[in-house]
Amino acid sequence: MTTTRFIPFGLEDDNVEDFFALTENLSEATTKLLCDWIGDAYGDRGHFATTIIVEYSSEARLTTPLETNNIVYAHELSFYYPTTKQLLGLVQYLLFKYGTNDHAREIDALLRRGHAAWTVSEPDFPNPRRIIRRLPEGVAETVHDVVSRSEQAGGHLTKAWNCAYGLDEDASVAYSSAIKAVETLACPMIEETRAKPTLGTTYRALRDQNKGSKTNWTFKIDNPDDAEKSVFTIVSMMETLWHGQMDRHGGDPAKTRSVTIEEARAAVLLAATLVGWLNDDYLVKK
Repeated sequence: MTTTRFIPFGLEDDNVEDFFALTENLSEATTKLLCDWIGDAYGDRGHFATTIIVEYSSEARLTTPLETNNIVYAHELSFYYPTTKQLLGLVQYLLFKYGTNDHAREIDALLRRGHAAWTVSEPDFPNPRRIIRRLPEGVAETVHDVVSRSEQAGGHLTKAWNCAYGLDEDASVAYSSAIKAVETLACPMIEETRAKPTLGTTYRALRDQNKGSKTNWTFKIDNPDDAEKSVFTIVSMMETLWHGQMDRHGGDPAKTRSVTIEEARAAVLLAATLVGWLNDDYLVKK
């Protein structure tokens, strides 16, 4: 089915793409619609008991000036949760505690109409439902597929995903969890006898085991003219992931800095590819 986008009257052609660009912060209109939806879904004729807000504040370790015997009208929610992430944090809690599939679809439709950079995750990934960043079609589904087929690395990869694309962004944790996901599969596979392997020692071991005439490993995307180059694809990806974690290096200030959220997201997607390949035996020892 073809979807026709609504273009406001008078909008110049050169400004159309900017108009449809996803926005980090909810517009005033979208905020009002979201507050009204919360009141309708979880309240009574536009208002609801503050018990819900107090419960959320308690579980999220937030402060609230409200008393449990008061009521709050839907339009007042934006006063108590003035930023986009604060309001969406409440929505995420409501979905977790009381949400249904219909609720998730309604919220997602509301956010989509408002050109928001946020969406509601699928019911199985991450579990439970979360508010996450809207990504191109198929990206989240691909990572979910990898997670569902790799029980060992799936936990680390899910944590990395939540920290990279969720409301509570943490670039450092996202990056380190992405590395742990790959290490979980790669280290025991490539360095069976090493006591405390890391991704750093593992990619070097894989490289050394496929130098020159030594070709101890094969990769499913084979290069019949140069087996070393074929496996080097995996080596290079592991090396990039390992050395890109700039907040791991100690001692030399020139090599140490905070990981950016963009770097963390790239690391998560790179790790998901590696985990998928390793789990499906695309890298095989001869």
